Amino acid sequence: AATDGSRSPGARTPALALAIAAAALVLVAGWGSQPALAVQTFELDPFNPWESFVNLNANLIIGIDSFVGSAGVTLLLYTVFAKAITYPIYQTSLRTTALMRLVSPQVKLIQTQYQSDEKLRGQMIQSLYQKVGVNPLDGLLPVLAQLPVFLALFYAIRKLALSDEHFKDPFLWIPSLAGPAEAGSPSLDWLIKSRFADHFEPLVGWQDAGLYLILPVVLVSTQLFLARVQAAPKDPDVVSVTFPWIVGISTLVSPQGLGIYWLTNSLLTAAQTTYVRGQIAEEYPEYKTTFEETAVEAPEQFQKGDQVLVQGKTGVISYGPDTDGECKVKFDDGTESEYLKAYQLRWPGALGDSIVEVAEVAKAKAAPTAPAEPTTRRQKKALKEKEKKRRRVDRARARR
Repeated sequence: AATDGSRSPGARTPALALAIAAAALVLVAGWGSQPALAVQTFELDPFNPWESFVNLNANLIIGIDSFVGSAGVTLLLYTVFAKAITYPIYQTSLRTTALMRLVSPQVKLIQTQYQSDEKLRGQMIQSLYQKVGVNPLDGLLPVLAQLPVFLALFYAIRKLALSDEHFKDPFLWIPSLAGPAEAGSPSLDWLIKSRFADHFEPLVGWQDAGLYLILPVVLVSTQLFLARVQAAPKDPDVVSVTFPWIVGISTLVSPQGLGIYWLTNSLLTAAQTTYVRGQIAEEYPEYKTTFEETAVEAPEQFQKGDQVLVQGKTGVISYGPDTDGECKVKFDDGTESEYLKAYQLRWPGALGDSIVEVAEVAKAKAAPTAPAEPTTRRQKKALKEKEKKRRRVDRARARR
């Protein structure tokens, strides 16, 4: 298995495939299509770089549309093109996200077992990340780098929906890509206001209103499905559940050309994510097996005499767990631990144990960290009371 975040030999495959698909769609869509309406291109102002970048995207869309003859197909093609050219940048972020998702069961196991030792917990997680060659910060810059491209594309589509007559044409079931709400003026008036005074009928009519509602429903359903498929087991993501509804509502109050862009972009992102996750799973099959079985092991009830593993050392529970969830472990080398919390124990050979144990090698010979010595009078008094309680429990158990 690879141990760094470098691109695998097939990393360029999705970008190349998308570029070829875009070219093929252009040829197929342009074959026998009607000439597009003449649309004046937008000016590129060197003193306004952002507006020029938006206008450049708009001009490219106009150029493709003049050949294809369909604004809807043009949006599909240009979104594919944008995803293809940004994939080499975005791929680093996809790999980082996929790797962190794959090792999430081990991260959660470490967080549970070492929750009382923040320093050691951080060292363990860092060691795990180093083992698979992932840096959480690596995924941030690529996302930020590609953001301007898709924002510019978003604003270019909105601008064309206002000025390009071709966007007013129907596409598939959609009455107009420029409707139902005007670009830059988000509104639900088309649906909630009536065109007649004596009875209610949406401003766009019942038939068109129904047709305009299809795309938001498709968008929300698709993104909820993708969020469910791509989410980690037992790890609900509030953002992934709520974001599709936000996009759906946005589609209701915007030109449907933007909805076509959102839907196409979501499907392509899902395809790229699936491809990269497949690559990562092949590189790290042991993590894939653990991830598929469960994300977090179910908590177990330990008893005195059970064989357990504590921070890389095996032994038998010699005391507890008591009512405070504390216990002691007599190790195989004859030494005995200080008082431990039950959550610090796990069964030898438990799911994911072989992977987490690799990160414990440096700590395997060290005894578990002893609790900090009390410093204040109140802490010393509390410790004495606790020791008395434990002795009473031990005497009661001995009498049984």
